[in-house]
Amino acid sequence: MFQPILIESLKKELTLFDLVSDCDQWQDRIAVVYDDRQMTVTMTYNQVMIIAGKISSLIAGQTEPPDVIGLCLEPNQFVPAVLIGVLKSGNAFLNFTAEWHRSSNLKALELLLFQHVQYDTEIIHSDILQDLDIVLVKLNRPQLPKTERTYLAYCITTSGTTGTPKIVKVPHSCIVPNILYQRSSFRISQEDVVFLSSPLTFDPSIVDIFVTLSSGSCLLMTSDAMKAVPNKLLWLLTKYHVSVMQCTPTLLSRFRDLQTSLLSEYSPLRVIGLGGEQFPPLSYLQHWRAPRNRTKFYNLYGITEVSCWSSIYEVTESDFRKVKEDVPIGKPMIDTEYKVKDDNGKVIKNGQGYLYIGSLNRVCFINHEGPVQAVQGKVLRPTGDLVNINSQGQIIYIGRTDNQIKRHGKRIDLKEIEKVVCRSKRIKTCKILYKDSILVAVVVERSDNATRSFGDLVSEVRAQIEHCLPSHCWLDNVVKTENIPMTNHGKCDVEALWRIVQANFESLDGSKETQKDMEKYLTKVWKEILVINGEVKEEAMFIFSGGNSVQAVQLANQIQADLNIQLPWLLDFILNKFFGEIIKEIMLTIGNEGDTVEIDKIPNKNLVKPFFTKEGSNYDNLDNINVAMETKDTFDLHKISRKRKISDIEKIYKEQHSPENDLIKKNVCKKKTDVSSLNLTPIKCKMKCVSRCNRYSDWLIHMDNTISEFKYLSYIANERDIESDLTSFTSDCYSEFNLKKTAYRIKDVPFETQSTKNTYSLSLNEKWMYNTGKCVDASPLVASLSDGRMAVFIGSHSHKFSAILFNSGELLWETTLRDRIESSACITLCGEFFVVGCYDYNLYAVNSNNGDVWWKYQTGGEIKSSPVVDPVTSLVIFGSHDQCLHAVDVKVKKKVWCTMIGHGSIFASPCVSSQPHLIFCATLGGIVAALHGTWTYTVKDLVFSSPTVVDDVILIGSNDCHLYCLSMEGYLIWKVKVESAVYSSAFTFTLNYFQQDHDIIKTKTKDVQNNMYFLSNCSPQKNSKPEDISFEKSSCNLFEAEQSNKLKTDTFKINTIQKIGKVKKFVTFASTAGNLYIVDFCSGEIILKHFLSGQIFSSPVVYDNCLVVGCRNDFVYCLSIK
Repeated sequence: MFQPILIESLKKELTLFDLVSDCDQWQDRIAVVYDDRQMTVTMTYNQVMIIAGKISSLIAGQTEPPDVIGLCLEPNQFVPAVLIGVLKSGNAFLNFTAEWHRSSNLKALELLLFQHVQYDTEIIHSDILQDLDIVLVKLNRPQLPKTERTYLAYCITTSGTTGTPKIVKVPHSCIVPNILYQRSSFRISQEDVVFLSSPLTFDPSIVDIFVTLSSGSCLLMTSDAMKAVPNKLLWLLTKYHVSVMQCTPTLLSRFRDLQTSLLSEYSPLRVIGLGGEQFPPLSYLQHWRAPRNRTKFYNLYGITEVSCWSSIYEVTESDFRKVKEDVPIGKPMIDTEYKVKDDNGKVIKNGQGYLYIGSLNRVCFINHEGPVQAVQGKVLRPTGDLVNINSQGQIIYIGRTDNQIKRHGKRIDLKEIEKVVCRSKRIKTCKILYKDSILVAVVVERSDNATRSFGDLVSEVRAQIEHCLPSHCWLDNVVKTENIPMTNHGKCDVEALWRIVQANFESLDGSKETQKDMEKYLTKVWKEILVINGEVKEEAMFIFSGGNSVQAVQLANQIQADLNIQLPWLLDFILNKFFGEIIKEIMLTIGNEGDTVEIDKIPNKNLVKPFFTKEGSNYDNLDNINVAMETKDTFDLHKISRKRKISDIEKIYKEQHSPENDLIKKNVCKKKTDVSSLNLTPIKCKMKCVSRCNRYSDWLIHMDNTISEFKYLSYIANERDIESDLTSFTSDCYSEFNLKKTAYRIKDVPFETQSTKNTYSLSLNEKWMYNTGKCVDASPLVASLSDGRMAVFIGSHSHKFSAILFNSGELLWETTLRDRIESSACITLCGEFFVVGCYDYNLYAVNSNNGDVWWKYQTGGEIKSSPVVDPVTSLVIFGSHDQCLHAVDVKVKKKVWCTMIGHGSIFASPCVSSQPHLIFCATLGGIVAALHGTWTYTVKDLVFSSPTVVDDVILIGSNDCHLYCLSMEGYLIWKVKVESAVYSSAFTFTLNYFQQDHDIIKTKTKDVQNNMYFLSNCSPQKNSKPEDISFEKSSCNLFEAEQSNKLKTDTFKINTIQKIGKVKKFVTFASTAGNLYIVDFCSGEIILKHFLSGQIFSSPVVYDNCLVVGCRNDFVYCLSIK
């Protein structure tokens, strides 16, 4: 019979024990049912109270109340009796788990007891304890004044959702009103069966137990292993006709076919309370429940710091009929008050703010707080939640403050994106993840739509997001999972979700591994978890080998982590299948016939050995090469290699292995000149090339194929200046910028060296254009051939990599690869090969004379990063969207090393310095790393900009609207904030016009911010703070590149800026709108604007009075500067 709440009872100082002590009226009724499918046990109310009495007597003989008793209990039928027994003895209890680290236990108790806890303990032995399969531990410590714990019912640790985990001491006066209010709201009666869904370390479990046992109802309990398998748990709930349940939305979402089971038309589930997480949108519930389902839904809201729940809201049929998604958190329960404050701490009555929960009497004590400290007036606890008060005065939960993130410089709410994604009728539930600037949706499909293509669903989700939300809310990826993983408290396990996302990208190919290898691995982890020795037989079962449900979860988690794959069925198999069956099922699951790429696991050691000598390359000690980067892979799988699945190009690789189906096509035009047929003098050859940012280098190749006199200068474009302006380098010296030298002078341009007046004019005239067949986003490489002629080498979206003679525009040769080419090319030091990345995950090395493919190296993702050559080692270094940096020796067709930098693909091109010899790279996850060194530096957003080394510092731009200057040791020297995201790469030159060095030029643009930045080395001094940087004091200029109204439609994506002057300096760059610009560096005036009939993502290269650039109208242009 339902018992309404009595106001008089709230005025009494009731305890938790008082609520359950008077159970004579239903002493023969079933109080507890425990069923884990292996054992079913029932206990009556009378039996519960008898055991509680024995526990009370035992504790009374060991301690003087009031005290706090620590309990380490697994779910079983005796748990309620033990808790009641502790309370009956006049003590409070603290539940903790076996997984809790010993030091953590002691720290918690130290906070609880206000003193240093001694490490010696005493285990209390008793027949009753042995019968109940529990352990009671007594700490040998000095006693405290008992008055400080007189009013405590229990202690509990927070989950950390509202900040750092804390110890919360809950008085009876705080939790009893909570239980009475929920019992009344849910109208609990003796006929109800209440399911205990929460672990004992989560305070809703305390509410469930005492709401049930104070009402004469039946409490249904099961093991953690049963809760972890949705189908088994659903079977249990159905078997016992559960009528009341409170759980997290994540737990409810894990059940399949809710409309025909738990939330069917005739479901016995009368009440379900959802709390611990944000209440799901009503569109979720409409999908989950059957049309005539009569289950009552309640929104439970509260925090552990104010004893579990503080408000309850019943969702009505009227709410379902209204076109709205959000559900209010409800009115605060008795003796509880809500306050909403704005950013300034002022209480507000409407609008958005931060929620505080307070009370005069319902006050818990946190960490070192005592009763005297806490009850001086009303206590308000911050919840860490962002809410909105609507026009009706209802409080609507928006989300955690840590769900409000900034991306691309703009604030977004992850929960809003979830709501939009879940508008799809195919999606049951969704979680949005954000880390390292990557935004991912993890979705669970409805079972009735599972047969349809997931690719269609992804397209639908993306279209919905892009239609409803701005671009900074658009998803990077959509990943499907069978269920949303849970923490022990039933909340969404974000870390586990990230592992699912990672596994989606890096699925393990086990087809080439033998069952013997897998058996060896599983035997090892099996024995480690169970702490056993000896042979593990095929017919062995985990539970009968001494394991329990907690250890089964640990084993399942470790296997999935080590194999880097998600196996939703694994826990069920561990609990119920033979050892041999588990091996076979894993082998069957990870088997794959597709092609893969293997990623080396490189130990975390420094690479400082000079394994290359001046006499040539020495690969004798390559096995000892280690790259100093952190790796998450710490378990040696022996012969079980980690591989990345390349399912996107499976068909291509199968065809590749067939010699009669060679997909790499060579197109040699009729006018082609085969350079290899010329009678060249084999004494020595001088090579030179100009690449992005007009980086120039030249070197000599001797007849014995050795390289000498390597010269490198940043930003030079006139052959006439090369001999006088370059600095020679030895083989162990690289990237020393001759900044005091002039870069490039334009021939026949009259201007006054002592005047700033523009008495000159420039023009761009088309010299030649070449049609590649599709968009050209790559930047050109201008390089010499073995006969001394210069040619342009560039790839396009047509899959073609073309060699075009620089002077005439005549096609020399053309090679068709398997996918789009966005990467810019580089030339090897031997001069024989051009190297370029491709969307088909391969790096290609093609013969410089005829375009034949010499070698291709396969990675685990698209290659958009432009490769660079390390002159010290001759290695080609490049990044890939597989999140790895690779180093290969093209000449000998060998991978030297590859290492995963961290989260985020590598779009930017790497950079090499000589003293010290380091390789710098950056990822879209915001990580800047120095290989051969020991450091990484993390910025707050994506990094598209390539690192630049100058004067012993590294410059790099980020999507967080900053240009960073880092030391060679990885420390931040300074950073400069600009108006929007930085996409382009920094480069430097010396400006002699101002009679001072201006060593840094930085370009950046994003959307409507069409600005070009010029920074002086006089400004950002070492160790200066960002706010100390003053442009005005150093005569630096901030130029608006677009100055007329006609140019407002141009949106810049400035990849690089080229310098093309000597005394009078010019800068040339391109906008995505298709315009080429030449700007007077001194005045910022646009001297020339030239329009190409297409967008420009390519960076222009200037050489010998000619500008070469690719365009999205399919053409490569060569324009003469006159």
